[in-house]
Amino acid sequence: MIGRRFGQPPKGQAMKLRIRGHDLFARPELVAEAEEIDRLLSIILAANPRARSFVRIPMAGQGHLDREKLQTAVKYGFRIVRRHLSEP
Repeated sequence: MIGRRFGQPPKGQAMKLRIRGHDLFARPELVAEAEEIDRLLSIILAANPRARSFVRIPMAGQGHLDREKLQTAVKYGFRIVRRHLSEP
């Protein structure tokens, strides 16, 4: 079970974000599928190589994460939070 932290809205409820001086609302989604996590982390790591220091899952080649290590991380609760812009 994933706990709820202080200031985090209930599951699926939009939360207020401030991006580039604008107040926006976004609904969080926890991504738990290994294939989608691999795809999203590939995008994140390509855009920000320093993020590699926070992601301890080794690369397997051709920009993909080691499948076995990634599945183990997901099994133990590794998730990515994807936010969808929405109305309040």
